Amino acid sequence: GFGILEYLLIGITNNHYIASYSTKSCHIQPMNVPFIRQFIAIAACFTICTCATAQDTYPNGQVKHSGDMSNGEYVSYYENGQIKSKVHRVHDEPDGVESEFYESGKIKAKTNWKKGVMSGECTRYYESGKIQRKIKVTSVSGPVQSTDVNGEGFEYYEDGTLKEKGSLAEGKQTGIWISYYPSGKLKVKGGYLNGKKDGEWIGYDEDGKVKEQAVFKNGERASKDPAAETPH
Repeated sequence: GFGILEYLLIGITNNHYIASYSTKSCHIQPMNVPFIRQFIAIAACFTICTCATAQDTYPNGQVKHSGDMSNGEYVSYYENGQIKSKVHRVHDEPDGVESEFYESGKIKAKTNWKKGVMSGECTRYYESGKIQRKIKVTSVSGPVQSTDVNGEGFEYYEDGTLKEKGSLAEGKQTGIWISYYPSGKLKVKGGYLNGKKDGEWIGYDEDGKVKEQAVFKNGERASKDPAAETPH
């Protein structure tokens, strides 16, 4: 299951729920990190930009940050000197592509900004270079640099197979979300409202048989699982 920012490394705990499904049983479990807070991992740069100085260094003398926090390119580094993240800023706002890298130097995430507002696609990668998660941003609710995005979210297995997909409204999961097995077969299907489970949720085994059903309201299970009361 998943959820955009750890993915912005800075967690806002919100008793958010996800579905976790195995071939043996389907479990609907609590997850304390909202979708938007898991997806973009880059925003940690904002914390750096607001409290760090260009003179900050690691114990070995390696500079942690360089550039202008207000205008121009701003870069942060790992202790080994490898670039950790970089972004172009205009009047204290990110503008253009913001990139984050693994310590190996491989791309970790890309976020598109236009005058401080997320736009286009925001993507996180496995170290192998394959896409791990992606958000197609259609609009943003809230102030500049807000993560309250509207659009679609996708998660992939490392081989590129779709793992989960659904819609976002103000940074929260909304509407029908669907997850899949590595084989591509349907795994779990259910609805969200304001980031909380709502309506019917159904879990399937890889043969397509229903293994668990439940109805939720405001994130709470409103009905028992019929399968749980069926003798086996």
